[in-house]
Amino acid sequence: MKKLIGLMVILAAFTAGCGKSEYTNTLGLHKKSVEVEQYKNTSSTQKELLEHHNSNRSDYGLPPLVLDAELCAYAQNHAQNMSQKEKLYHSNISNLQTETSSVVGENVAWGQENEESVVNAWMWSPMHRWNILGTKYKKVGFGMSEDSDGKKYWCAVFTN
Repeated sequence: MKKLIGLMVILAAFTAGCGKSEYTNTLGLHKKSVEVEQYKNTSSTQKELLEHHNSNRSDYGLPPLVLDAELCAYAQNHAQNMSQKEKLYHSNISNLQTETSSVVGENVAWGQENEESVVNAWMWSPMHRWNILGTKYKKVGFGMSEDSDGKKYWCAVFTN
């Protein structure tokens, strides 16, 4: 049990996220979600995932995430790798760390049928929820790929 608690503390520190009680919107206003229509070269899956993520962030008074093309390519590549291997695993997200993007996080999932169900599953998981509601995150990328049996593999990556 001590090892599990220690692991959760380490992961929480790594993702640098927070829960609702740790964020106060000083203006008392919820920022409007990013209009996803501006992303013309974005898949409908990525647009819908962005809408669900930003809806949850808005519920907690957090600013919307901005969809990033490079992060989407990274997340899509990882989702495809997982579906080809038919194995759920995290990528080496430290590859996303740069001088300007020092804080990174990743959510992966397998088997959820649609965008709403995967985001709901992540919101019910404390570690995944911390990434979605992370106050240091500004950019996000999404990927989804199906294996040979049609099971979906999902990936979301976050940076500041």
